[in-house]
Amino acid sequence: MKRYDFYGLGVDVFDKTELEHELLTAINKRERKILYGHALWSIPMMNKYPEIYKYGNKAGILVTDGRPFYILCKHIKKIPLKMEISIPNSVYLLLYLANKNNKSVFLLGADKITNQIAQDKINKKFPNINCNGLDGYFKKEQHIKIIDKINNIKPDVVLIGISSPIKEILAEDWRTKLDTGVIVPCGGMIDVLAGKAKLTPKFIKRLGLASFYRVFQEPKRLFKRYTYIYTFIFFRFFPAFIWNVFILKNKQFSIPKFCNISEND
Repeated sequence: MKRYDFYGLGVDVFDKTELEHELLTAINKRERKILYGHALWSIPMMNKYPEIYKYGNKAGILVTDGRPFYILCKHIKKIPLKMEISIPNSVYLLLYLANKNNKSVFLLGADKITNQIAQDKINKKFPNINCNGLDGYFKKEQHIKIIDKINNIKPDVVLIGISSPIKEILAEDWRTKLDTGVIVPCGGMIDVLAGKAKLTPKFIKRLGLASFYRVFQEPKRLFKRYTYIYTFIFFRFFPAFIWNVFILKNKQFSIPKFCNISEND
């Protein structure tokens, strides 16, 4: 699995067989490998939360999370991507592999009821998975207790369904403390697994409109966030990106520098 650079953001190249092998190896050897996905929305969010770059770029496996970012990587930067897979689809792939190989999964995130519903649905749909979980409403002083609880169960996969930048911080800070194989910061995916939210239909995803579909589902929670994201992208990032990359032919143009982020932030 080879890693390429998209103006400062890491992107891994693999096919399905290679990805499955990487995930199963990490699970069987309990490598505590983080699977993370950069997306187009990562750029404005990094500007607001530098932790997304600092922690996200350290992940052991980096996917292109969303069609717009995939298109930029493949057709603008000419990264030889073989497979388009988002974080939600990565989670379903992990559940498939866990069920096939009798592995266990731990859900960290969402509220208590939603988390339990997600556990029940996973255990019903994937009968060979032993699924446990804990809601995402906890304080910093509870971290050690939660890590101990997870380690007592020894899950093969840990899904962190908490908002950015907390999920990125927890994944990296807890990585060496958790006894597990794969860790996935997956945002609202536990809500999807519980049936509380729906995955974007394929035809909408192919059009690159997944974010708008999410806002339509949860307007109160997401409208303000995505207004900020797309205002930043269209009025600040894209003009600078086009000017530097296409007009100045600047191969050193860097998204982290553009967002005023350094490796030490």
